[in-house]
Amino acid sequence: MKSHRAIVYGFQKVYPGLTVMSEEHENPLKPFNAKAVPNVDLHLTEVSDVIKSDETVPLNAISVWIDPLDATYEYSERKDKDGKDLKHFVTTMVCVVLDGKPIIGVVHKPFKDETVWAWVGYGVSKNSLPIHGSSSKDTIKAIVSRSHTGKGEQVLQSAFEGKKLDIIHAGGAGYKSLEVLQGRADLYAHVTDIKKWDICAGHAILAASDGKMTTIKNNDINFSPDSGAVVKGGILASMNKHSYYSDKLSESLKVTEGNS
Repeated sequence: MKSHRAIVYGFQKVYPGLTVMSEEHENPLKPFNAKAVPNVDLHLTEVSDVIKSDETVPLNAISVWIDPLDATYEYSERKDKDGKDLKHFVTTMVCVVLDGKPIIGVVHKPFKDETVWAWVGYGVSKNSLPIHGSSSKDTIKAIVSRSHTGKGEQVLQSAFEGKKLDIIHAGGAGYKSLEVLQGRADLYAHVTDIKKWDICAGHAILAASDGKMTTIKNNDINFSPDSGAVVKGGILASMNKHSYYSDKLSESLKVTEGNS
């Protein structure tokens, strides 16, 4: 909740009236005290070295989706049954949306002190440079949730039957999106409903490097505040071959649902 307050109140202090949607909620919301919120550094060298211009847009065209603690399950669990640390899956995410489209994404890994960010059309962080496809040409590497897999494995195995398939289990949508960006997975598939604060930042970061995140059926996702918080039926993210993956998964999902 401290992460939630720091981000939400920070935005309220700098941009009063901005619409912010957060996974965390306070009921009732504590009174906002601007003096208690630390000042925000708006002139980071890391950003100004890359971003050389900006734009002015109406405040009511902008909204922000935040996830103060992604991979909550892994954060609580800390270690898996084999004693392996799970904290590397944990991220904090912020996403700026313009007219329903994610344009700025920030994914911070607090336990690695690493931040990946991107602004579509303007630039990306130096550690956000993409790798288009995994190192293996013969194997499709698909990354899925380790705690909310649903029918994901079954759908993937059916979709790519006859091909070499490596299914990677991981926590956190932010972590999985970065694995696709950095070429350690060819695709990220989630075949059940998912919340928009889980995927908005990853969506923007992938889009800034010519990657793509859509519904499984390759439909665009509307991130406007009034569009609801849930993406029905899951999502697909990839850096290439997106239509191919979508066609295969859509058909497999249809067959799988018909047999259930």
